[in-house]
Amino acid sequence: MNASGRPARYGPTLRLRLTAVATALLATGLILSGALVYLTLDRTLSLEVDRALADRARVVIASITVNASPDGLSIQLPDVDAIAAGGAVVQVTGFDGTIVRSASLGRVTLEVSRGAQAAAQRGQVFFETVTVEQVQLRVHAAPLVWRGDTLGVLLVARPLGPTELVLGGLQIVLIGVGGIVLIVCAILAWVVARGALRPIDDLAREAGSIGADQDFNRRLSDHVSESAAEVGRLATTFNAMLDRLQDSFAAVQRANSRLEAMLQSQRRFVADASHELRTPLTTIRGNAHLMARGAGVTEEDTREMVTQISSEADRMSRLVTDLLTLARADAGLPIVRQPVMLRPLLESVGFQARTLAAGRLTVSVVPYTGDGDLMVEGDPDALRQLVLALADNAIKYTPDGGSVSLALRSVTHGTPRGSADRSMPPIQRPDQRQAPPTVTAQISVIDTGVGIGSDDLPHVFERFYRADRARHTTGSGLGLAIARWIADAHEGTLAVESSLNAGSMFTVSLPATVVAGVVDNDDDVTSDDRTD
Repeated sequence: MNASGRPARYGPTLRLRLTAVATALLATGLILSGALVYLTLDRTLSLEVDRALADRARVVIASITVNASPDGLSIQLPDVDAIAAGGAVVQVTGFDGTIVRSASLGRVTLEVSRGAQAAAQRGQVFFETVTVEQVQLRVHAAPLVWRGDTLGVLLVARPLGPTELVLGGLQIVLIGVGGIVLIVCAILAWVVARGALRPIDDLAREAGSIGADQDFNRRLSDHVSESAAEVGRLATTFNAMLDRLQDSFAAVQRANSRLEAMLQSQRRFVADASHELRTPLTTIRGNAHLMARGAGVTEEDTREMVTQISSEADRMSRLVTDLLTLARADAGLPIVRQPVMLRPLLESVGFQARTLAAGRLTVSVVPYTGDGDLMVEGDPDALRQLVLALADNAIKYTPDGGSVSLALRSVTHGTPRGSADRSMPPIQRPDQRQAPPTVTAQISVIDTGVGIGSDDLPHVFERFYRADRARHTTGSGLGLAIARWIADAHEGTLAVESSLNAGSMFTVSLPATVVAGVVDNDDDVTSDDRTD
């Protein structure tokens, strides 16, 4: 099938074309060589006939007797028929009209052409081919000279039949032998072309089978790849193309899998978001209707309904805020960086987490025991949102009486981040100072909650994902996805260690710098947070 979907129309096969070209070249060579042989033999035989006629003419001239009488000169040819032996005929035509000829001519008279007569008068010989009574004759005309006077023209002729018979036989031999050779060579060319092109046929057949089966794991067999150099290179190139197709096909399959997983996550999100939005909307609509009706509603009921409306509106606001944050992540908007001190930030988040826990579990901040403070370059609001999301997640899934702790520690690396070989010390020039060690700040949120199953653990950072056992709790499944994005935006990592009924530990690792003393962050991190 071609690109338009119609059956492909192929021209003559390459095997047939090669055979036709080889046969045409051979036929041209045979024709040229046969023509050369034929023309050479024709020329050779013609020269031989002319030489024989010239020899006989000299013999005849040497034997001619001329007698003088009162009536004039008479020409006598002694034993002319003996001289004309071997198929040659002799005739002497005098300028006075006298004709003496051999008996083999009978009553036939050879005409002296104007060319022969003129050549004789000039004392020159002349050759020509004439037809007498449907017989071709080769004629040699020579002047007959006696005592310095030209008496007439001597004609010595010979039939060309034997020569034409030889040339005709040669022509038959050339055509017959040439035809046989041409047929044999055409068959041999077909066989050779078939053998030479068999690897291409095998390649086409195997490639068609691979395409029909869509099995990109297959490769052309070794006997095709190890064929002639050109076919071998073609097979190698085809196998390399299959490798690229396989990689592309695998990439498409991975993309389809990711797309399917994303669609599944979106479907789950639509269900969760519908549930999350339906509940506050139902509450707000019901309370609004009661307040609008007014009958039998006390002042205390009104305050309670207003409180519920405000609480549900806050839930909707948080959901919308989470969606806007993810939209910002998808748009690739950069974060605004500034120095952020992690110890006061962690204490502020711990205070807010204790408020979220509402006394049903213990929230503690493990004191930082390192020298000075850890500072990162980042967005303080985004970093606080990151740690608070982890703390809020821990509180949600920790039963009453459990505990949640927040810890900060530093990890110092002996080799600066990004060096090529960490097993060898870097080469330092005399004019270079030793680079300071790289420090990584790690914030850990540890809980004694229900933990995460091994099946759900690889998906906890996916958007809209919520484990089945977590669907009874509030939330949209966006908090951990947002936390992962914030960590990535700060060139950090977010990891989790957990098992069912054994609690969880989320660890954020960020590139940091150790600073002496304690420098507070903005007031919205250190003081205003405590009023949330």
